[in-house]
Amino acid sequence: MTEQKTGIEKAREVVNGFKSEDKERTEREKASMEESIIALKSDPALAAFMNENSKMGSENIQPTIPSLKLHVANKSVGDELANGEEPNDGWFFYPKTKQQFQNPIIHVLSISRKFYTKSLSKKKLKEGKNDFNQLLSGVIVDDGEYLPFIMYFTSNKLRNLWNFAKNIQPYTHNKPVSIPMFALLVKLSCEKIPVEYEDDDGMKKKTTASLVKFDLIKNDKGNPTLSTDLGELTFLRDLLVQSEDAVNILIDSRDVGEFGDKIKTIENGGYGTDTRNIDVIAAEDAPPALEEGEDDHGPMPF
Repeated sequence: MTEQKTGIEKAREVVNGFKSEDKERTEREKASMEESIIALKSDPALAAFMNENSKMGSENIQPTIPSLKLHVANKSVGDELANGEEPNDGWFFYPKTKQQFQNPIIHVLSISRKFYTKSLSKKKLKEGKNDFNQLLSGVIVDDGEYLPFIMYFTSNKLRNLWNFAKNIQPYTHNKPVSIPMFALLVKLSCEKIPVEYEDDDGMKKKTTASLVKFDLIKNDKGNPTLSTDLGELTFLRDLLVQSEDAVNILIDSRDVGEFGDKIKTIENGGYGTDTRNIDVIAAEDAPPALEEGEDDHGPMPF
């Protein structure tokens, strides 16, 4: 009788496969690169040409990262479930498997440094400002399966993300034992709130914003529920590390700087570490500002 493998065992096999493939590929590429570098060193003019034109033609090449989207009816275009139907309004859509989740249980792996993308808001364009963004990477825990994802946050969508980051600090900075963020179990839900905003023509309008809400899962004593399985924790840590380069490449390729000057490295203000994770998502329009005077971020241009 064949023994059934658990979700974490299967997930661990996937990560170990990544590691083995990466190691073999790295060794092959390193040997090939060393030969090429030796050849370039003997021809300074060729080496200079290579350096000068190294980014040409490859600016838009992106790593592929599974996404998770909050589906908003009449706004989220192109979302389609495996049965051909549109996801429910306010549910979370996972394009990689074409599944939807009402309240997915997740581990948050990391929250990225901030970065800026070109704004589509006429007001911000006139002011020469760009849109502020951050990424969240995580893993959905679904009936023993682990589904890695990334989500984009911009405008007022960042508010709940920052509140979550603040709320977990007592645990991640606890003494004598600190708890890594990825060990916590978190429930996602949709929060709909009425907002009033001013459009590009100065007209005041009302609408409803759909925001991602984060809730720590707690026991009957009010303490957070943790993963205490060392194998699962190792898997989550390895997944975070394995995907770090992909997410940083994604950010660097989109970052145009706050005022148009590309910023390579920016401190994240204590709201987490560099995002690390592993299908580029089509971001939906950001809802308008919650309060008068708040930055009016337009939709993310990717």
